Amino acid sequence: MNLTSTNSVNCGFNPSLPGFNFEFVPTPLAAGGVGMYINDVLNYKIKDRWANEAFQPLWIKIIQPKNSNIICGVIYRSTIHRSVFKLTLKKLLKN
Repeated sequence: MNLTSTNSVNCGFNPSLPGFNFEFVPTPLAAGGVGMYINDVLNYKIKDRWANEAFQPLWIKIIQPKNSNIICGVIYRSTIHRSVFKLTLKKLLKN
């Protein structure tokens, strides 16, 4: 999947915000996706991002001198049953 093409890019959306990096996962649908603004003073790494018609997760690891934190943003599409979403998210969290 091409993660650089999204409906918001095609309609002229400019996600830039001074002092922040914008990371995103577009949806394979007509519009939407998940995005995060990350302060540009933070050292971070994209752990994973992917998309399907049900939901799009974006995993970011914030790296600090003595520890790190992992943040996940998820867009859930109500077109799938909640139990399928919960099961998939549970599997992702175990990894």
